[in-house]
Amino acid sequence: MKLLALTLGLLPLMAMAGQTINEQIDVPANKRIFIENQRGDVRIEGWDKPQLKIEGELDDKAQGYRLEVEGSRVEFIVKMPRNLGGW
Repeated sequence: MKLLALTLGLLPLMAMAGQTINEQIDVPANKRIFIENQRGDVRIEGWDKPQLKIEGELDDKAQGYRLEVEGSRVEFIVKMPRNLGGW
């Protein structure tokens, strides 16, 4: 089974660069991959390795990210302020 290689291009809307992401983790067989990203681009590519690779740059408004194996899935979540773009 091919697992996903994930390349995130989280492009900031401002000229200043955000935090760089360059992570690679082993993914056990039969895990689901969950991605939560409110701003920016996400590109997903399959490959023949049992790993998840994430590369990119966080939006300047991002408050960091979380990458972990949680139960039956692998989670990658970009943390954004609660009131971003709200009324």
